[in-house]
Amino acid sequence: MNAIRKLGNMNLDDEWLSLILQAKKIGLKPDEVRTFLYNTIQLKKANVSNLEKANSKSP
Repeated sequence: MNAIRKLGNMNLDDEWLSLILQAKKIGLKPDEVRTFLYNTIQLKKANVSNLEKANSKSP
């Protein structure tokens, strides 16, 4: 189970915090991380939609 840390009124998951710090360390900008996450979510949604369509066509 991941540890959750408090920062002010926000809960921070240790894995997320580590990923954000690594992104910062290699020079990624917040917009680049945001775009990557957005695109990943959109791709996952498209894959789920395509799978649902394929399953609905199955006999």
